[in-house]
Amino acid sequence: MTTSDAPSPADLPSQRGEIWNDTDAIARHRAMTPSQRLTLAIEVSRAALLFARAGGAVDVASTFDPAGLVAALKEACVDYVIVGGLAGAAHGVVRASADIDLVPSPSETLAALSSLGAAYADDVIRTRWGDVHFQRGLSYLQLRDNALAVRLGDANAAVCSLADFRSMKLALARPRDLIDLAELDELHAAST
Repeated sequence: MTTSDAPSPADLPSQRGEIWNDTDAIARHRAMTPSQRLTLAIEVSRAALLFARAGGAVDVASTFDPAGLVAALKEACVDYVIVGGLAGAAHGVVRASADIDLVPSPSETLAALSSLGAAYADDVIRTRWGDVHFQRGLSYLQLRDNALAVRLGDANAAVCSLADFRSMKLALARPRDLIDLAELDELHAAST
């Protein structure tokens, strides 16, 4: 799927004056595939990062290219599962993200992971595709067994399942996580 296949940020419900519990907006969002939602979130993220950089509000990597990272991980034979904001986007919580959160396979060595980027510190690798945060302490095997294959660019990305994403949000229970759970409940009400 190309970027042009995804709805533009101007098509977001908030830009049309809709609220989250607008049934037509929810129906349109339900009709999107996880790949379309993820592509939309990447476009929203790129736009937000350009805006934030222009105002001097953030100092982040100059690119945000999750599809490029997925292709590089595939080429390097690195096993992973996407979690965090991009996983949330695939399941319906589409908002801007400045980084890519991954749970690597326990067998991945620091050298293999570091080969993707120039700088490594505190489980973060700054790559030419954006900052990658490696999340440790989560069960890679469980996440991998339940993961969805979501098309991202020219490759399939392993994205954590909705059930695992919900579990992570419940465990964190920050205010934003609770809002995300409410949005997921409303979006996926017809499918549960």
